[in-house]
Amino acid sequence: MNFDNLPGEIFFKNKFVSSDKANIHVLSHSLHFASSVFEGIRIYDFKPFFLENHIERLLESCKLMLLEAPYKKEEMIDICMALIKKNNLKDGYLRPIIFKGVGSMAPESENCKTYLAIAGWKWNSLYKNKNGISLCTSTWKKPHETVFPVRAKSSGSYQIATLAKNYALSEGYDDALLLDLKNNIAEGTACNIFWRIKDKIYTPKTHSILNGITRRIVISILKKLNIPIIVGDFPANHL
Repeated sequence: MNFDNLPGEIFFKNKFVSSDKANIHVLSHSLHFASSVFEGIRIYDFKPFFLENHIERLLESCKLMLLEAPYKKEEMIDICMALIKKNNLKDGYLRPIIFKGVGSMAPESENCKTYLAIAGWKWNSLYKNKNGISLCTSTWKKPHETVFPVRAKSSGSYQIATLAKNYALSEGYDDALLLDLKNNIAEGTACNIFWRIKDKIYTPKTHSILNGITRRIVISILKKLNIPIIVGDFPANHL
């Protein structure tokens, strides 16, 4: 998709504007220092998937990354719903992002204003292959939560994912499996991972992964259905 020609409107600087008007300065702090947090919210039949949970995590990410959220939860929820209506998004995707503008070209950002932008577009599937995907194992590792705030969905945390994904594509794979610093299974480049062995479901602990909204929902459904779910540290050969 050419996002330069994204149809519809984007919420930016306190109002809805056409997508070509939602621009930032090249010296915006977040562009240089990855001081931004975001969410990816699927839309099904005009309804955003667990919108409140996503916005709550966005606010939690702000706290972890020392960003002052420019809007309250209820306000952001209203903006998301208004954007879906304006852009007539029956099935698609919302991308709210909170970031720092100009004011510093050093790590400190106290003189940089914080902004909220929310875009939305039609997006069916993360993968082109609908009959299953192929994975390679990335040589890049996911850091532990004592090294980096992995619980925040931040732009900085996706540098490893970007490297791993682009390498996987260059080698003919659809995605990459990321391991943690102890070579245990962590996650994919843009999703959590579950696997089944006989009658049990397995998934990694959260010390080196983003605790996804969908991950939490899957675990709650498995528990309600009394399907055994084991959360732990598993070496790659467990797959």
